[in-house]
Amino acid sequence: MKVEKGKRNLKRYESVVFILVGVVVLGSTLASASSINCTVSILPEKPDLSISSSDLSVSPAHPLINEMARITASVHNIGRAPATNVTVTFYLDKNCIATRSCTVAARSREEIAIAWTATNRGLHELTVELDEEKVLDELNETNNQARRSLLVTEPLALSLSAAPAIIEADGIETSIITALLTDERGNVVNGSLVTFSTNLGRFVSSNMSTASNVTIDGIATATLRSSTSAGTARVEGRATINGTAISDTISVVCKRTATAETDKTIENTTTSIKGTEIKVTETTITIEKGVLTINTTLENALLIAGNATAGSVISLPVEGGALEITLEEDARAANETVVGDIRTIKLDTPQEEYITSQPAIGTASVDLDVEFQGTFTPDNLAFETTLWETYDDLPLPDPSKLKETLAAHFGLDASEIANSTPIVVHAELFATNLTAADVTGVPVSITVSREWFATVAGGDPSRVTICKLNGTTGAMESGIRMTSASVTPHDGTVTFSATFDHFSVFALVAQPVGDRGEVGGDGGDGGMSPPSGGSPSLPQEITIPIANPGINIFNFEWLGLAITKVSVDLKRMTFNAQAALKKTDKPPDLPDPDGLVYGYFEITTNLEPENLRSARVYFRVSTIWMATNGVDVERIKLCRCAPAASKRWEELATTKIKEDGMYSYFSADMHALSLFSITGEKSAELPPPAPATPTPSMPSPTPVSTFVSPTPALAQVPPAPVIQWIVIIVAIVASAITVSVAYLLLRRIGA
Repeated sequence: MKVEKGKRNLKRYESVVFILVGVVVLGSTLASASSINCTVSILPEKPDLSISSSDLSVSPAHPLINEMARITASVHNIGRAPATNVTVTFYLDKNCIATRSCTVAARSREEIAIAWTATNRGLHELTVELDEEKVLDELNETNNQARRSLLVTEPLALSLSAAPAIIEADGIETSIITALLTDERGNVVNGSLVTFSTNLGRFVSSNMSTASNVTIDGIATATLRSSTSAGTARVEGRATINGTAISDTISVVCKRTATAETDKTIENTTTSIKGTEIKVTETTITIEKGVLTINTTLENALLIAGNATAGSVISLPVEGGALEITLEEDARAANETVVGDIRTIKLDTPQEEYITSQPAIGTASVDLDVEFQGTFTPDNLAFETTLWETYDDLPLPDPSKLKETLAAHFGLDASEIANSTPIVVHAELFATNLTAADVTGVPVSITVSREWFATVAGGDPSRVTICKLNGTTGAMESGIRMTSASVTPHDGTVTFSATFDHFSVFALVAQPVGDRGEVGGDGGDGGMSPPSGGSPSLPQEITIPIANPGINIFNFEWLGLAITKVSVDLKRMTFNAQAALKKTDKPPDLPDPDGLVYGYFEITTNLEPENLRSARVYFRVSTIWMATNGVDVERIKLCRCAPAASKRWEELATTKIKEDGMYSYFSADMHALSLFSITGEKSAELPPPAPATPTPSMPSPTPVSTFVSPTPALAQVPPAPVIQWIVIIVAIVASAITVSVAYLLLRRIGA
């Protein structure tokens, strides 16, 4: 088909127009795109120190005891400015072992090394701090610390470690038990079988209390699944190297926190009146500002009001326990509502148990409740209790302060306190607007094995104290020493009870039996003697304003001492008759009395000797002390120090009066009061049992933490105007080139 020339030229022009339109659209699009905001990162010219657990190395990896090791820390500066005079501090188990200084250029690193000699076998925590005093002005302060574990071994040894060392007692959480095996030269041993066993929980691989694995690069592992019972799992590892059997033990804590909680309004609950058979279900309870309100049916309201009289206790179940409301007056019913004024409120929680790692202690039980003022409103009330076997496991900033406080109080060292503490209780109470005045009492009862009581405390209640400590400061706020009234014996166990005014941390502590020639027990001091234990107590004096002729009794039972009462038979009336009793030591110039000494006591009086017709001393001796030391109850004697010139002990005629589960009671007659000793002779057929040595727990390692540096904040700046003009120029040039190319093509077509 032939196309006319004019029309053909028109087609060319249309093509050029279309191309120009496309170029204009392209340029417009590019220009508009150039106006989009963009973000530019401009980092300040500051240093940024950084270190992580992977930057810490030890050579050799597992140093032997007394072997020098090289500890190296790689210090990074990821900032844009140099870091000068950087302090690098090395800690082992929170103790500083070295401090170094270095300069790190921008975007570089420096290696700092120290020499360290291992002295204690076991798992340790290595920590490195950069710029600990925060002298440098840097981008990020949170990436200046790194931790890792460090295992010190010894030749021909099996060394255990656990990570984590504390797990929840839920039957789900696990801890990895690692065994490192070394030979006689300290080299790791490969291909040896390691057998693991535990008294609590099960191993994942076998679902049993035993498991085994073969060492690779000297290491064998086993995974321990937690028990559903709270306690300390004592994990043991065993292996044989060149015919020599070796073993090690480590502790893993299965922790459980008991929680009791409620609110001031309890819906759809059961209301019970203690001491009766009345239980009403589907009630709504409100406790607020000293008033108890019960919403129920009309029939039940009349039933409750008719039986809830003044002094009645209304029991309400709550999560993890029960609230016991004591009424001040008779309850009142109004239609379907019962109203009563509250005298006191008690949060009663069930007894918690903890399986200890020491067979002599066995399973420890703790019953801890809280008593409140009647006006207390339990708004968002929560009470948490956790039992621990060792002070070091307590979730406190510095639990070692508690051991130091108790050691100083009792005149012992920290290791003795640790071995003398079968259980520690950590309790916390929360409520809206809770004040110290709201809590009126905290009754606590702790039950342990009777064997521990006999072995560590010599069966003497006065050697056992329940201490209350401040969890924040570690200070000892109060301590209640046990007496016969606060100790309840059971078949194989013994319960110690006390009531405090508030709480934080409670510890049951036994003061070990001394070596002053008193094989067991010192008669007790009821908490009145100095805390050093072996020191004599101050005299405790009783005054009878008018002492009539005949029998007058000075009652010292409140002291909790072995001597409980002193009776005197007077010839004539005496005003302000006084008698004083104190526990004391034997004077050095006196010989030892025959037999085993239970205690020395001094009784003084202001009575004239010629007015004293006779005197009788009543005393008691612990049955556990007698059983522990093989003493025959029929051979218990009270001895009186004869006049000073003779320097001898006079054995008094002693009569056994009675006995109960804790003590045997005696009396002895005399004609004068002075220094006395209570003694006992051993039974020929009952030798004393050897004391059991508690097994110390290995300190729990702190899990390694890795610190991640947050990304520095980026400064947002507006786009520079020059960028927009550059894009426009590029678009124009591209358009011109496109037009030129199009023109040449059309011209060639026309030709």
